[in-house]
Order: sequence, then structure tokens, then C-alpha cells
Amino acid sequence: MGMNENKTHHTTWIDRLEARGMGGMMRLLVDIATPFSIIGAQVLWILQPIATLWGKGTAMGELAKWLENPDAMRDLRARLDTRHSSDDQPIGD
Repeated sequence: MGMNENKTHHTTWIDRLEARGMGGMMRLLVDIATPFSIIGAQVLWILQPIATLWGKGTAMGELAKWLENPDAMRDLRARLDTRHSSDDQPIGD
């Protein structure tokens, strides 16, 4: 998957989350998950052979590569921030 394809894909599901009012929750989850992305990538690499049985091995490998990229989560967070609507309230308010 090319860099432009990743940006398009992110844009699509980020827009869907924002439309449902879940942008704040997604930003929180990205902040929580960022330190664990390398661990998640390693788990995906371990599970990739099993996923290949269901035809999802390549997709799992691509996700693992994405999670191993230190800029990936920062890029995702930046995309979420650029779509942050002014009426989006913190959770609990």
C-alpha cells in the first residue's frame, strides 16, 4: 500500500468516526495505544502465519509494518487533530 493510499484510507474512516461524534474517543485511544504499537506489531508478526490460512496474512503483515513505523501513529494523531471539530467535547463533559 502506497503512502497516498494510506492517507486516503485514514481519511475515509476518520471522517466516518468524526461524523459519528467519536473523534475524541479515537484520539484518546491513539494516545493510549501509541507506546504499545511495537508490541502490537510483534504480536501480528507472530500471528501472521495463522492469518495466512484465512487469506489475511498479507494484510496483517502490512499492518505490522505500519505499526513498526514510529511516524505512523504520529501521522494518524495529526490527521485526527486536523479533523477535530470545534464542538467536540472531552469525554465526561
